Amino acid sequence: MKKRKICLPEQYEFRREAGEILSQDGNRLLLIEAILILLLNVPLYLILDTAIHAAFGELTATNAALTPLWSAVYAVLVSLLVLFFTLPSLIGLFGLAGKIAYGAQPTLSELFEPFSSVKSYVRTLHLAWGAFWRFGLIVAAVTLTYQVMLYFFAGSFLWGAVCGLMIVAEIAVGLLLCARNFPVAAVVLFSQVPVREARMLSRNVSDHAYRGGVFFVLGFLPWILLGVLTLGVLLLWDVVPRMLIAYFRYLKQIYEMIIQSEEKKRYE
Repeated sequence: MKKRKICLPEQYEFRREAGEILSQDGNRLLLIEAILILLLNVPLYLILDTAIHAAFGELTATNAALTPLWSAVYAVLVSLLVLFFTLPSLIGLFGLAGKIAYGAQPTLSELFEPFSSVKSYVRTLHLAWGAFWRFGLIVAAVTLTYQVMLYFFAGSFLWGAVCGLMIVAEIAVGLLLCARNFPVAAVVLFSQVPVREARMLSRNVSDHAYRGGVFFVLGFLPWILLGVLTLGVLLLWDVVPRMLIAYFRYLKQIYEMIIQSEEKKRYE
């Protein structure tokens, strides 16, 4: 039976709720501290980049045939760091924000909850893998497009513009496909069911509100652009914390609307 689509909740309402929650009990500062800790991932990538260049720099300078090997080693190490550390850390931030959004009073140490036990880490990796391969496909498509365009059309007056448009289109399509899995993080983080079952539950939410993820991002797009113009200050102070809280409040409203829709359908 085809699921009944629901009208999406008002954008202003969940953004307002997020602002109220951030103003209470030091929640804003707690999320800012957590984000700053996650930004420490950046030096890890710089250290990795320096180490790889130190190991392969002289070799590739004298033997160009080793360049593909250097690139492969670098790509594998970066991927491992993203999958096994950066994404679990980001999921820890989502978990912290979700607890704040649902009225709990977590501590900063709960940012590292994904690493607190083997069971928690494995569960987190299941969720991280879903994001990893999807964004990996986007990166692979963009890289392939750039290399092909560079090989066949380098020097052409229009090659840069065409290549840029193709890359933008690929990123847009990829993000639209990712948006269908918009509810996954919340469902997996705050349900006790296995990850596979949680993904099925999240698809049920997506079937009722399949444009939810797209409209959520578009609602914050002006603020994201403004945050970029402020060199990230507004992003750190308000936009990212507000988006994290609003994400869970938004899904809570959607879930309540789905329940009301299902109850109404029973009585029709």
